[in-house]
Amino acid sequence: MNHKNYIKSLLPLLLVLLALQACIKKDEKLVLSPPRIELPLAVLNDTLKGTVKGILEPDKTYYVPADVFVNKGDTLYIPSGVKLVILGDGTPQNSPSFFINGTLISDGTKQAPNWFTVPEDKKKAMPDGGIWGGIVADDAQNIIIRWTHIEYPGAPWGSYKTPSADISPTHQGIICLGETNFILEDSWLSYTQDDACYVRNAKVNIVGNTFESIGTTKGMAVSVKYGARGDIAYNVVVNAFNSGIKSQSLSGAPSQSVVNVFNNTVINCGFLNPTYTAGGGISFEKLVAGTAFNNIIANNKIGMRILDGASAVDEANFSYGYNLYYGNDASITANFFPDLKGFSAKPQTGDIYSATPMANDPLFVNLKGSLITPTFPAIYEGIDLHLQANSPALGKGLVTIPKVPMYVASKNFPARIVAPNKDMGAYPSDGSGNQH
Repeated sequence: MNHKNYIKSLLPLLLVLLALQACIKKDEKLVLSPPRIELPLAVLNDTLKGTVKGILEPDKTYYVPADVFVNKGDTLYIPSGVKLVILGDGTPQNSPSFFINGTLISDGTKQAPNWFTVPEDKKKAMPDGGIWGGIVADDAQNIIIRWTHIEYPGAPWGSYKTPSADISPTHQGIICLGETNFILEDSWLSYTQDDACYVRNAKVNIVGNTFESIGTTKGMAVSVKYGARGDIAYNVVVNAFNSGIKSQSLSGAPSQSVVNVFNNTVINCGFLNPTYTAGGGISFEKLVAGTAFNNIIANNKIGMRILDGASAVDEANFSYGYNLYYGNDASITANFFPDLKGFSAKPQTGDIYSATPMANDPLFVNLKGSLITPTFPAIYEGIDLHLQANSPALGKGLVTIPKVPMYVASKNFPARIVAPNKDMGAYPSDGSGNQH
């Protein structure tokens, strides 16, 4: 394709980007960052660094040797088939991050996903991750990520710091602190040092993703703090240091977190945390409101972790049930609903559970429940969490969950809004859930 035809083909996309930028308030303060490198309808050789905006070339590999910045009001659009190879080494001085104050769109497809990855030799040298920083969106306008692999983030912070650095000495995979439209769909996050996603104040639609090997010293697949609102559905979480999915608010916070957590499959979470009661499958605490239905919670240190007392959820505005709990050991089945001080989870209508180990095996297509241990399954090829035809999770979900879906992330930007399914877990038999 010649240059003129390439420009012509991108005109519809430019109109979309202009529409995104038109939503920006005129009085928003400009966030200063290093000198700008613009990408107006062109490519920047094969290197991406510094302050950028514009459109990358599809089906191309770019190398990222230093931090990337997107200013407020600007958009970096990554079309399908793009691989970003981040040249970090895990040290604070040489672990690039993406600092987004405007809009980041990674628009991969099922046929041509995008990648935020690292060189193969670094994967072998540091198999647990922490090779580069992460996607830092303290005050971004939009983070829209579809069909994108994000792997090996979590390096320590370097000399350039934002408010996110106060959260943890190491980077999260993705962190949103402001009133961001955060759409994460059909993507993969793996080999992180800390949380895969840390969300505060954002409007979220976290749907159809796969989270694997999350956290080595701490970390959750999805960690929701105060002020976040939206749906977390049809995700798979395998092996998280703490809880697979956790949501909380905070006394005195500007706004409450309200999240719907439904039709997720959560396996092997919480075992790496040495504090016995700190991690589990799905966790809610500290004034959070919302719902938790239709989830498969298999072999986690704690099944449903709901706190009371000083850390109690907003009980008047929180409901749960119709979840399947599986454990292959008595220590796990005894803690589906921990009878411990500070915990309030109880069996609910529609729940499938038993104190007998190995009862109610969800019958995954290719993962025997009896073989799941705190260290297995690690990531490996061939795992298939679709449900066999005789699974006890089929037809046992609730399709009329109150206030679901929430729609909050799709007011101005398109999102894959999903409804609850009659089957439990991330892979309902009608094929409408997780597409991995």
